[in-house]
Amino acid sequence: MNHYLIRLKNILRSRYLFKILFIICLIYIFIYIKYDSIPNLEGNIFYGKIIDYKYTNDTYKITIKSNYKLLINYKTTNELNINYGDYIKVSGVISTPSNNTIPNLFNYKNYLRMYNINYIINANDIELISYNTNIFYDIKNNIVSRINKLNKSSSYIYSLILNNKSYIDKEIKTSYMNNGISYLFNTTIYLAIYIKLLNKLLNKVSYNNYYKFIITLIILLSYVLIINKSVSVLRYLIMFIINRVNKLFNLNIKRLDLMLIIFIIISLINPYYVVDISFILSYLIIFFIVVLNKKKNKLYISFLCFLVSFPLVISINYNINIISFIFNFILKIYNIFIILPISIISLFIPSIDNILYKLINLIETISLFLSNINILNISFSKPSIIFIIIYYILLILYMYDKKYIITILMIILIHKYFYLIDNTLSVTYLDVGQGDSIIITYKSNVILMDTGGNIYSDISNNKTIPYLKSLGKNKIDYLILSHGDYDHMGESINLVNNFKVDNVIFNKDNYNELEQELINVLENNNIKYYNSVNYIDINNIRLYFLNDKIYDNENDNSNVIYFSYYNYNFLFTGDISSNVEKYLVYNYNLNKIDFLKVSHHGSDTSSSKYFIDKLNVVNSIISVGRNNIYNHPSILTLNNLEDTNIYRTDIEGSIKVSLNKNRYKIKTYSP
Repeated sequence: MNHYLIRLKNILRSRYLFKILFIICLIYIFIYIKYDSIPNLEGNIFYGKIIDYKYTNDTYKITIKSNYKLLINYKTTNELNINYGDYIKVSGVISTPSNNTIPNLFNYKNYLRMYNINYIINANDIELISYNTNIFYDIKNNIVSRINKLNKSSSYIYSLILNNKSYIDKEIKTSYMNNGISYLFNTTIYLAIYIKLLNKLLNKVSYNNYYKFIITLIILLSYVLIINKSVSVLRYLIMFIINRVNKLFNLNIKRLDLMLIIFIIISLINPYYVVDISFILSYLIIFFIVVLNKKKNKLYISFLCFLVSFPLVISINYNINIISFIFNFILKIYNIFIILPISIISLFIPSIDNILYKLINLIETISLFLSNINILNISFSKPSIIFIIIYYILLILYMYDKKYIITILMIILIHKYFYLIDNTLSVTYLDVGQGDSIIITYKSNVILMDTGGNIYSDISNNKTIPYLKSLGKNKIDYLILSHGDYDHMGESINLVNNFKVDNVIFNKDNYNELEQELINVLENNNIKYYNSVNYIDINNIRLYFLNDKIYDNENDNSNVIYFSYYNYNFLFTGDISSNVEKYLVYNYNLNKIDFLKVSHHGSDTSSSKYFIDKLNVVNSIISVGRNNIYNHPSILTLNNLEDTNIYRTDIEGSIKVSLNKNRYKIKTYSP
């Protein structure tokens, strides 16, 4: 036996073994994700065990598992008598989750794929078949029941004990991300600490390392089974097992190789786990703090965590707080010794809920305060893969020679101010459903043409604002509204309240009620607005306003805007009809349009064959909602555009045109 153990040790100590396996594993992950197929699933009746659920805003989100996992959306004003582990019957319409159609933003489809969820059911009825019989679900149901008895602090206990941050207020969660402290509400950070405390307690009972390992492993496994869906807790469990086995059997495997082993095991469980940004971040922190770092100073470690997390934080949040590492250091101690112990006690003594909430509220208040101090918060555009790779190479060099901190700062500054030397002009036709919203960016300037608007969805907070932030933009130079319809300007007030807006341009018509409401906001904020301009200049690019007549209806009074960049011509037509199109042809020399924003979402009232031919349109972009009730775009319009390259937001998602000198590139973001 010892002979085999020695041979195993020699193999495991091989210098290149795990490096080679790691490379093979990366190839496997790439192939798996690229060619992974979704199982076929049909019907309208589905059965499964409840493994997760949440009830907010009269909507249940339930995850069930049988041979596969399904996400159930169920709208009801009545709370269901369901618990974890219950077996239910679901009647509803099945669909596959869509990719994100807005550049740079969170991809919900990929997130669900990480948990092996490939289908969503919009349920119209849910029936309880049988109650839970699993002891681990019983424990979880008991914990949830105790948490729900806490009126104020329950959202944090969900996060700290069950590793579920979905209950934390969105604004608060955003402030945590801005300050780089959201990871401090991850259970695994504190799990490691409490495992150490457990081992100290076990040392007083027995010094047998094997017994201590078995007892701790049983506790951890039980916790993983209770948590059920936590990738981070699963990662910690595997890490714990590998590290302990290494010590118990004196394998003497190096720290870096241990990390590679853990990576390989997790990727074999689910390759999607290792491409999750939170997994990557935690791994990088372990690599730099445990493998490369030699210093024990806790403040320095906190600073190093700040450096390590920087590229990934700005990839998600496009913002960083420059003193967050200090806040991290203080808050970590505060959470370990105050918040978490009292949270556990509150499960048994609910009356301390008010005390706990005041302690938590202190964190919220400080976080919101720091998040709102502009001087401490620096915005960044979403970094490229090349920047991230260069950054981490430099950070590795910094671990051996501190002078590389200057180089790191230089690469950060280059990323921050790259737009000053970049001559690329971008025009992005955002997928805002049945409406228009177009963002033009050039160097530091931003022009927003229309905002979209839908009473059933929050377009600006979910699409426009995060997209602009992903570009590193916090200011809009010109907000141009084609006309006063809700689907073109419904989100304007929210955008004005969330961004610094320098100028707003209306069309020539009289102000309607919606426009007047916006004007009141503009006047209260001392923002300049106009309803009659001939042109505007942005960094040597002139935008001409062509529609200088006043018509009887709002659509025909839409602002029509034309501009050129390196001999490429753009035309934006709002919702004008064919009558206005004729006027434009007769009065302006529009003999070639490379990019036409098709009028009125492809309605048959516009885009006449005469107009399209006269303009020699090359590319036509239709902003239109999926399965809209108006049947836009019309067959007639599509026929008129057949000699052009047609792009539709309902099919291609957002459409981004990038121009630089004598060439352009069109990129789409299909659902």
